[in-house]
Amino acid sequence: MSTAENGRVALALVEQERPDLVVLDIMMPEMNGFELIKKLKSDFQKANIPVIAITSDYRVETRNLIFDLGANDFIEKPFKESELKTLVEKMLTRARVDYAKADTQKNTQNLLSKLTGREKQVLERIVAGRLNKQIADDLTICFICKFLGSKDVSSSTHFGFLGFVVIDWKTHSGREIN
Repeated sequence: MSTAENGRVALALVEQERPDLVVLDIMMPEMNGFELIKKLKSDFQKANIPVIAITSDYRVETRNLIFDLGANDFIEKPFKESELKTLVEKMLTRARVDYAKADTQKNTQNLLSKLTGREKQVLERIVAGRLNKQIADDLTICFICKFLGSKDVSSSTHFGFLGFVVIDWKTHSGREIN
């Protein structure tokens, strides 16, 4: 955790350290909290850092401005330490969830970019809830499933799928999907 005696130093610290959260006082010297929020939220590299503003100004206009500039939350002075701690924990939890979502979306996009057009058609139909037979009929393809475990299809043992091969009857080409 780092502290700064004014808004300019705080901005420099954010640029150097890339914190998970910024807690700032609206009434700081040299660069007030409003200016700092505006600078943080207008910079692509810093815009997703959660900001909690501390203020002694109880006016609705001040609260609205804090949110309009992009702060995630605020707390009014005087406050209890436990209130600030709870707010910080809430913001950090939300930030972790947001980062995880962004990472998952990035990984999903990366995987989808590697699919062929035909595989994308199959995946779209799977997502839409179509059955294998319906997908095969729609796209004139055959699914050949590879099983883990017993090779005896008539036995009552549980089979797990390793993946499937999509064979396009029109081109007679196949590609394994794991």
